[in-house]
Amino acid sequence: MATMQALAALDTSADGIGLSAPPAGAPALLRALKAELRGVVGRALDAAKGAPDDARTRAMAELERLGVRPAGEERRWGSLLDLRIEQPAAHPELRVAVLTLAVPCGEDASLYVFERGRAGFRLALAHESDPSGWTSEGNRLSYGFLGGQPKGRWALAVSSAESSCVSLWRTLTTRVLLEGTDPLHPRAIFANSLRFHMPAGYTLAVSAGGFTLRWTGDPTFLPWYPRWDALAARYTVEGDSVRRAPPLAPDAESFVYAWLGLEWAEAERWLCPAASPSAGERWHRELRAALPGLASTPQLGACGGPGGEDPTKCEDVELRLTRPGPARSTATTHVLLAKQGADRCVERVFSRGKP
Repeated sequence: MATMQALAALDTSADGIGLSAPPAGAPALLRALKAELRGVVGRALDAAKGAPDDARTRAMAELERLGVRPAGEERRWGSLLDLRIEQPAAHPELRVAVLTLAVPCGEDASLYVFERGRAGFRLALAHESDPSGWTSEGNRLSYGFLGGQPKGRWALAVSSAESSCVSLWRTLTTRVLLEGTDPLHPRAIFANSLRFHMPAGYTLAVSAGGFTLRWTGDPTFLPWYPRWDALAARYTVEGDSVRRAPPLAPDAESFVYAWLGLEWAEAERWLCPAASPSAGERWHRELRAALPGLASTPQLGACGGPGGEDPTKCEDVELRLTRPGPARSTATTHVLLAKQGADRCVERVFSRGKP
């Protein structure tokens, strides 16, 4: 396959092109390669009459005739790492193909939903990362079909993390996708991003009423999350509405970090009614930018806020950020939370500097 050979010939070493952007022509080659590969899958599904295992066997056989074999230890840009073809249990008319390609410093998985029609299988939805930047969003792709949809409609939750050559900090993006007028541009009724630190991972589980993201892995790699392994981001889906479900976290300290991990459009829901939205957005923006360097201590039962808050109704989480350099200093910020049953809200934020 000439497209794959052209990608493999690209110089992706740090000395050759640097780490700021892919080589010229690479994005177009990657788009063309994905189009060729999804065409192979579509033909294989028709020939196999939709049987997933047979379709995969036929697709791999065609790829081998074209000179494509699964990548071994030597991974070049565009090498084929994996091909999965599956039939969703709740949607017998659909088939899902997940194609995973090698990219510098990670992998790029693309998801394709094919639907059976009178003329065979047609591409109904494609979820592909944008290859124009150096990072790729197809790392560790997970998906699931959401239950509770109206008759004749299906919805898909897809989560994937970016690949990066320069940082262990990654962004996990989750979307809820519906079929659009163009298979290559599905309709997204929800998109949200969370920051995490490799090599921690996550699982995506779907249910009749929504989906849940849960963190997995070694907690030593997320020291800034006090109980990160207990965090689960649960979302409810009703029609075209997707909302984060309370409670946000199991304790006050984890609540603050979970709140900072949200985009502001979601985080605003956890401001207390008396809090200023403009001030809340500023607090959130500034602390979120400092997240990798934060350490925290819960001051439970001793709010210590300027307003003399009742310690039985509020909680105080102290965040410390040490700024390196000749004038090394530590800024201390207090996040005051009001208790709301099993959940919490952000009441106010105030800071103290300690040179």
